[in-house]
Amino acid sequence: WVVKLTYTLDGQEISPDELGGKSGALAIRLQVSRDPGCTGDFFDKYALQVTMSLDTDLARNISAPGATVANVGGKKQLSYILLPGADSDVTVTADVTDFVMDAVSLNGVRLNLNLGTGRAVPVLRDGRRRPREQLPFAYEAESLSAESRIRD
Repeated sequence: WVVKLTYTLDGQEISPDELGGKSGALAIRLQVSRDPGCTGDFFDKYALQVTMSLDTDLARNISAPGATVANVGGKKQLSYILLPGADSDVTVTADVTDFVMDAVSLNGVRLNLNLGTGRAVPVLRDGRRRPREQLPFAYEAESLSAESRIRD
């Protein structure tokens, strides 16, 4: 993956080093695309789980379209699952005061879409029904943390 994080404050791009302690209208843009120099298949076979947390005492009017949002203590936890094989471009916005933020977490995750029905799930493909174990999306769970090497 090629991962690019861009921060803007009051419409002006700002480096992460300069952002600490600032106040204003913040936008965090996350862009993910295929790494053309990578020969592995992570981009096509692994989803990318992205999580960031914003302190609700420092960030208000948080907007994160497409994110799963959870309240975790005094923070909003924003989680995205970026699907395998697809470029992604997401933006989180908030009005911030004396801003600080924990690190953004990135994890490559082999999807496990076990539907948990306990029986074969019929799927009609080319006029045939197939049991769940023959479906192309019945993966075993694997995970690759951001601390692991992402490239082959």
